This record gives sequence, structure tokens and C-alpha cells, in this order.
Amino acid sequence: MTTPGRRAYGRWGIFSRLAGLAGIALLSGCIEAGVLHPAGEVAARQRDHLMTIILWMLPVIVPVFLALPLIAWRYRIGGRGRYASRWSFSWPMEVLLWGLPVVVVCVLGWNLWRQTVSMDPYRAVGPGEVLRIDAIAYDWKWLFVYRHAGVASADRLVLPVGRPVELRLTSGTALQAFSVPRLGGQIYAMPGMASRFNLRADAEGRFAGLNTQYNGAQFARQHFVAEAVAPAAFDAWLATAQAAPPLDAGTLARLAEPGVLDAPMAFGRVEGDPFDDTVKRLKAGKAPADDG
Repeated sequence: MTTPGRRAYGRWGIFSRLAGLAGIALLSGCIEAGVLHPAGEVAARQRDHLMTIILWMLPVIVPVFLALPLIAWRYRIGGRGRYASRWSFSWPMEVLLWGLPVVVVCVLGWNLWRQTVSMDPYRAVGPGEVLRIDAIAYDWKWLFVYRHAGVASADRLVLPVGRPVELRLTSGTALQAFSVPRLGGQIYAMPGMASRFNLRADAEGRFAGLNTQYNGAQFARQHFVAEAVAPAAFDAWLATAQAAPPLDAGTLARLAEPGVLDAPMAFGRVEGDPFDDTVKRLKAGKAPADDG
């Protein structure tokens, strides 16, 4: 006859297997999202940093995961454990138990400081002429303004492969966070403030971009496409965008209204300076579309 304890153990065994499968599924999602699939220098360095952390943590994690089930089996499930009241101090064991974690923490701390300094988001990524783009976050969409070309796009960020890019970010509503995992990192877009983020795409492709800071009902639908193309294709896209309808004050006011776009949009002949106007209005405590 199966005891109640055995039935409970069996149920928890099923739950643990399901949790394991869910973890594998989540890990697969992270890989597809770009954590281990970089397409730019910043993302590649972040991947290397993550792998360094994992390797240095293995001497601590592996013994724990090996010893925990063995101890549980010997002293609880198997019932073979024997209480031994006599024990003695051991310097080798003390050095191992305390020294190894101290070394791991020191190495991880030094590596984190070094990577934080070297991957400063305000620092240009590689040599070459920097492409400067203004990014304005709304509810629930993104507007990208190419100041040098006088064009803009909504929910579509087009980048030339191999060219350093500097994004200047702000928010026209609440605090939001810009992220393209396969190109690297995230940075906050803050209302009434301007932040900067440097990156570079090293491979052609279409990459998922998103807001990672909760900002209301349609937060889960606030996505955009980051498209890395060859320099010639980028110039051709700019020429096509210049023929699109203008981004005037009325169009910008409608774009700033809460809502999700059905498809990405392009705008030619950007009027005024939407980025600086948004920062100034939010600093003054006004809504992005206010004129007073």
C-alpha cells in the first residue's frame, strides 16, 4: 500500500518536472530574444560577461546541486544517516568553505566594475561617423527622428550595418525603457530628461525592440522593429522616407495620443524639433501636445 507521504512525494515530483520543462521553455525564449544570440558589439560583450559569471559561479553552484540531493537521500529519504556528535576543527575545510566564495565574489566584483566602465552607454561604439537618432517614447509607440536627413519613423528603427549609432532618448509620457536585446542592453527614457545610448549593428537582420518598463494597459503591445541593413539600402530607405507625408504639429499631436499603431509609419520633412520640444514641455509640467 502506498503511504500518504509517498503520494505527496509523487505529486511534487510531477510538479518539479513541469517546472523544469517551463524553465527550459523560458530559457529558449531568452536565447531567441538575443541574450545568447548577439548581432552587435555591445550585445556580444554582454554575452561574454554573462558567460564569465556562469563559469566563475560553477565551483560554488555545482557542489551545492550535487550535495543537496545526496544529503536529502542519505539523511531523510533513504534513512541511512547516522548522527555523529564528535567532530573536530579543520583548517583545510575552513579555507575551502570560506576562501572559495571570497575569491569568487572578488573576481566577479572586479569584472563587473571593469565591464561597467568599458560598456558606458554614453561612449561611442567603434570608429567612424556616428549616426545620431532621436527616440521619443509615447503610450504605446516609439518615434525615431533622423535629424541629419529630416525624416522620422514610428515603430521602426532602421540602422546601417557597421556604423556607430547614438540614440538620444526621452519620454513624452511616463518613464519607459528602450531595449533591443540582440543589439545590446537597455536604457531608460525619462520624461523631461534626455539620456543617450550608443550601439552598433554588425549583422543584417530584423530584431525585436520593446519597452521594458511597465507603462499602462497596452504595455505588452509596445514593440518596434530594429532593422539593420547595408549602407546602400539605408540610403535608399532615407530617400524613400523623404517622400512620405510630413511630420507636422498636427500629425505629431495625433501620434502622441495613447494607442498602438497597426503598422510602422514613415514621415518626411520633420517640422521643428520634436525631441527638444517634448523635453521642454515635460520639464515645464505640460502635456506633449499643449501649446499654452
